[in-house]
Amino acid sequence: ETIFTAIFDAAPSLQAMFKSPKATTAERFVKGFGEVIRNAGSKSRMMNSVQIMGFRHLEFDINVEKVEAFRDALLDLFDLEMTEFSAKGRYAMALLINYIGGALIFMRHDYQPRIELIHSTWQVAKLGVQEHFKKEKDEKVKREESHHSKREGRRRGSMKKHEKHEEKQADNTPVSNSAETQPSKFDNVEDVPTNFAEMFNFNVSAMGFGASEPWMSMVLDQLDDLVMNVANTTRMKEECEKLALFLSKHQGPVVLSEVRSVALSSLKSFVSAWDEEHETAWTWFWSNVERLLSDLDGKLQVQEQELEKFMQSSKRLEHVVQNVHLKFFEIAPAGQEFFKESKTRMYHIAERTLELTLSIHREPKETVDQLSSLGLRHV
Repeated sequence: ETIFTAIFDAAPSLQAMFKSPKATTAERFVKGFGEVIRNAGSKSRMMNSVQIMGFRHLEFDINVEKVEAFRDALLDLFDLEMTEFSAKGRYAMALLINYIGGALIFMRHDYQPRIELIHSTWQVAKLGVQEHFKKEKDEKVKREESHHSKREGRRRGSMKKHEKHEEKQADNTPVSNSAETQPSKFDNVEDVPTNFAEMFNFNVSAMGFGASEPWMSMVLDQLDDLVMNVANTTRMKEECEKLALFLSKHQGPVVLSEVRSVALSSLKSFVSAWDEEHETAWTWFWSNVERLLSDLDGKLQVQEQELEKFMQSSKRLEHVVQNVHLKFFEIAPAGQEFFKESKTRMYHIAERTLELTLSIHREPKETVDQLSSLGLRHV
């Protein structure tokens, strides 16, 4: 916390960029900055750490002046607190902070338009042609009602006899409505896909996958959460972990490149102005999803086995159940205000929580629904 106290004192304007409590922000900073330093010996690992940091800061307007203010305040604090902070150490730390700051500025400039393009494209695909036609029809009805209202106003405002005679003739003349008699081009077409989900399922069959690839439906169900959180690395990782749990229950191979082909074909059906920028943006999105899912390959089964061993050890389980709340209250004293139950009830809550960690591996979909319901009851 001392770090951010010094930074906010040196540059008060930076305080508006940090929304979380100071303790939470400080913990995240130490963890993220420490990871970059630990990976400094490997160019690829360090770039990956900085990229993750960049995605967490996409929403913030970071510029050179703010990076310099942050760097100078941090270095001054190191000078004050570290007696052996040499000139070389200061130079190296300044170099590292400049690199991170420059990367954050670059990523916001380079990736923000890409993310906005992904979001806008997704909204168009979700909207679908059916909703598009509905909007057009509503607008047409409004225009006709407005035109009819104006015509009636003119009709009431005119009191001349020959205009009344013409109006009477016009009222007695049958008007043919070509729109009612003209058949729609979709009248003889059944099951035409009208939104992304329908087009996705249509392309699954058209490309020869069909019922043999039920895991594609799992990806489709999670796709909206993945797309809408593409700029939030932490949430994106959580969504991929949830999807990986679902996919782990599929008996058979999961070829992510296949679902990418189906999804891109479905998107192109709704985006008439699809170009190279769209292709680049969505290819980048799917590459991130595939990377996050591949990182979990084989790990979930190991986690489930370790959890089973832990749950079978009554002594270890009892120790955690009895001490988890004590540790929680030590870390977050304000949390005590939310727990008014007896000690026995708190032990039951802790035990049930541990059971859910195993349950989400065994029955992920059902457990996610239970947790969602539990969350709603505690809103």
